[in-house]
Order: sequence, then structure tokens, then C-alpha cells
Amino acid sequence: MPVEIFSIGGYEEVGRNMTAVKVDDEIVILDMGWDLSKVLLLPKEKEWREMSVQELIEIQAFPDDEILIPYRKQVKAIVCSHAHLDHISAIPKMAPTYGKAPIIGAPFTLEVLKALIKDTNVKLPNQLLALKPGQTKKLTKSISIEFIYTTHSTVECSIVAVHTPYGVVVYANDWKFDEQPVLGPRTDTKRLKELGKSKDVLALVSCCLNVEKPTKTFSEVVVREMLRDILFGIENDGKGIVITTFASHISRIKTIVELSKKLGRKPVLFGSSMAKYMNAAEKVGIVNLKEDIELYARGPDVKKKMREIMKEGKHKYLLITTGHQGEPGAVLDRLSKKELPYKLSQGDQIIFSSNVIPSPVNISNVAELEQRLKRFHPRIFKDVHASGHASKEDHRDLMKMLRPKNYIPCHGPVDMLANAISLAYDFNMRLGKEAHILQNGQRLALE
Repeated sequence: MPVEIFSIGGYEEVGRNMTAVKVDDEIVILDMGWDLSKVLLLPKEKEWREMSVQELIEIQAFPDDEILIPYRKQVKAIVCSHAHLDHISAIPKMAPTYGKAPIIGAPFTLEVLKALIKDTNVKLPNQLLALKPGQTKKLTKSISIEFIYTTHSTVECSIVAVHTPYGVVVYANDWKFDEQPVLGPRTDTKRLKELGKSKDVLALVSCCLNVEKPTKTFSEVVVREMLRDILFGIENDGKGIVITTFASHISRIKTIVELSKKLGRKPVLFGSSMAKYMNAAEKVGIVNLKEDIELYARGPDVKKKMREIMKEGKHKYLLITTGHQGEPGAVLDRLSKKELPYKLSQGDQIIFSSNVIPSPVNISNVAELEQRLKRFHPRIFKDVHASGHASKEDHRDLMKMLRPKNYIPCHGPVDMLANAISLAYDFNMRLGKEAHILQNGQRLALE
């Protein structure tokens, strides 16, 4: 068939996202991420950076791309939809296996990727090509890549439209309709509607993480008010405040910094991931917070600053840390184990501005983290968060806009994929005809 979809990773789990679109004899790869929870299960003496691609595939940390081995030389580009690690973390090790296929991403995504490449200590033969949301790049005579801006839980995210002579494949893997974004524009629904009116959308491949929730995903501005309510409505004089959130959530961090300043506290960011994402955002001009924050990534620097905080008084500072998923070695994990100079005490506020990413490892790690934190008798605030993923009614609106001929849910285990298919029934799509459940390592010819 002229157009085929290869479901390589993210079709049986949350994470490991990797999809390929084959157009005649040319292929475009969409995302190349990892499953962090599998890396966290490694023994302490095992360092993932020293493992081979095959070893990482075998422990199900990297997507298994065996189905693409016969077609490696036909890959024309590796396209990154956004900067989350479950979409780009496998690139430093896996991309070289596809020769010199260029890596295309938004400027922010590429800055984060550069940091990952440096961390992994590899030299890529692949050229990094920047494509901003709203732009289109012609790859070959038959394939063009269009980035359509979407809101999500990081910045410069895109719904990717793969234009072919046979129709458009729309890859919407992580998106939401935020009508009041804290940072950046709204999702470009005007362009999505234009694609739908063309009646040329051959397939929609869409993230299904929240599709079972019968609602609309709320705006990030709601979280700003939730945080304001806690920080200004709960007594915290003389107490420490620690907020843990996604390091990639630049708009959330911007909100916390602004509220911290209004509270009269100095915002201090701790963690290597915080540094990676904030430095990337500053470099490409998305935010300018350098004058307002302090940022510490390295262990000795973290300890030195925390000693200063304890000496000057916790009440003068607001800590923004990594560790909301209970990751071993993250800053909040180490605070809970008394491994850092900052001492938690009764009445301190610990705010989880996050949700638990639904994997058994994360659920277990967060439960254990909370038990350790409770020994200090702090005030814990959980789920101060709005998802970056669309809910059922958002998916319904996207389907109405695009009017796809085929629908393929992704980014979830089979029960989530099945929930997405139930929505497709509302559009008179039939399972196995216009609506498709794929598993990792399969391919689908589109009609």
C-alpha cells in the first residue's frame, strides 16, 4: 500500500513513543522516546548510559524497532513532536542506527536534546534541523512535515502533519485545548479545522491517556489559582515551602516563581532536570527568569545552597524541586531520606504540583516517598495539577475538526486504546475498518 503506519513503541504502555509512516519507499519516524520506569528498575551498579541499544530494548526501556531493520536506509527524517523524555530520550543512542537521517524538532526541543546528547556522551552523525510550530518543511518530493502548535505540559509542542500525495497523516501524541494558557498561544485549531475541511486527513494517530475521562481537560490558569489559594490562604509564616513539579513544565515553573516573589520568598530551583529544561527555555527566549531565580543542578552546589538556606531561614525561600514521581536520587527523594542539608520539619508545606504517571513503578515510588515525608509531620498538598493531556470531550472536538478517514489511538496500554475506540464508534467508525488498535511491532496499510 502507498501509506503504512508502523506502531513501534507506546502502543502497549505509557512511554517509549515511536511511530513510523511509510510513504511508498520513504519513511518518516515520529518520536523516539524511552520508558523511564524501566530504567529506574535497573540495579544501582547498572548505568543505562553504558548499556547498548539492544540491552535497553530487551529491558523494554527503548522501543523495539526490529520491524524497521529492513527499511533503515529508507528513513528520511526523525521528527520530534516535543521535548518530553518519553518522546526523545532514545534519540542519542538510536538515531545513529538510521544513518544520517536528520532530526527535526522545535528550537526548545533541540536544545533539550543537545543536553541529552551531552549527558549520554555520544557523537551523532545526524543533523539537527529546527522547525518552529506553524512552519512546514519539504523532506522529499512526496513528503512534507508541518508543525501545528498545540498546548501541552511543556512548551513549543506540535501536532505533526505528514503531508503525502495520498493524504495527510496527523500525529497528535500529547496535546490539549487550553483556552487560557499561562505561556504561549492556544492550540492552532484554525489550522486543524482547515485540514478537516480539505477532507484529506487519511489518518489521525492520537494520544489516548485521558480519553476515558468524561470531561474537558482544564486550563493551566486553573492551577495558577490553586497554587495561589494554597500559598496565600494557608498559614506558612516561619515554615519551609517545597513545591515539586515537572521540570519540563516551563509555564508551571513560571507561575510558581511569580507567586513566590509575591509571597516575598526567593525561588530556588534544585535538580539536574530543572537545569536542563530551564536553560533550554532561557536560551531560545521562551522565558527570562534568570534575574528572579537561583538554579542548582550539581550535588555540591545543591548542598552548599541548602546550608545557606538553613542558616538564613527557610521562611525566606521557596524550593522548586525534582522528585514528584518518587524517582530515586531526585531532590525530594533525598530530602525525605535526610541526605541533604535542608531539614524538613513539622508544619512545612510540601506541594505536589503534579499527578502520578500511571505505571506500577511510579505508583510504588510515590507511595513510599509520601510515607517517608509524613515522618516529618509536614502539611502535604497533592494533585495541585491540571493535565497536559486531552480528555474525552477534547478528543471528540479534535475528531470533529479533522474528520479523519482512519483513527489509531496511541500512548497507552490496551485498555486505554480500547477506551479511545469507543469514542470512534460515535463517528460511525468500525473496529478493524476505520478504527484500529495496534500493538508494538505491527504495521497497518491505510486505505
